[in-house]
Amino acid sequence: MHYYLQLSLLLIGAYLLGSVCFAILFARLFCRRDPRRHGSGNPGASNMLRIAGRWPAALTLLCDIGKAFIPVFILFALSYPAVALLVGLAIFLGHLFPLYHRFRGGKGVAVYLGIYLAAWPELGLIILGFWLLLAALSNYASVGGMGASIVACLLVVFTRPADDIARFVAIVIMILVVVRHRDNVHNLMRGRETTLFRKQR
Repeated sequence: MHYYLQLSLLLIGAYLLGSVCFAILFARLFCRRDPRRHGSGNPGASNMLRIAGRWPAALTLLCDIGKAFIPVFILFALSYPAVALLVGLAIFLGHLFPLYHRFRGGKGVAVYLGIYLAAWPELGLIILGFWLLLAALSNYASVGGMGASIVACLLVVFTRPADDIARFVAIVIMILVVVRHRDNVHNLMRGRETTLFRKQR
C-alpha cells in the first residue's frame, strides 16, 4: 500500500511537470503571442519556429525533451525502469492535457523523444533520425512526428516482446500522437497543412 501511494504521488507530480507548456511561456516572453492562436495553433517547437524564430523554437524543443528526459533518465539510473516509463507517460499526458492551460496542450512529439532517448539511447537516436528525416523530406512537422511515433512503437513491440510496460507505453504514445494529429491528417489530404519553415507574420 505504501508503494502504491508513493507511485501515485510520483505520477501526479510527473503529470504536473508535463503540464508546464514551454511554448506558451516562451512565446509570451519572446514575441507576446499565444501559439494556440497563431501559426498552426499548436503549442510546440515547430509552431514556435513559425511565429517566433529559430532560437525560441530550439529552446522550446530542448525544454520539452528535457522535462521528460531528466526524470526518466534518473529513474532508469536508479534501476526503476517500469516506474520510469510510467512517469514518462504521465509527463506525456500532462503535456497533451496540461492542467495549467485548460487541458489544451501540444502533440507530444518532443516529449516522447525525451522518453525514448532516456530509456533506450540507441533506440531514441534511431527515432530522432526518422523524425528529422521525415520532417525534412516532407517539410511537414506532423509527418515527422506521426511517422517517428509509429516507427518507435514497432521497434519497442518487436525488440522488447517480454516487456509489457514498455509495449503498453509505446502503444499509448503512438495512438495519442496520431489522434492528436487528426486535424493535420485532414489538412494533408486537402493540401492545406502548414509547412515547417513558413514563418507567420
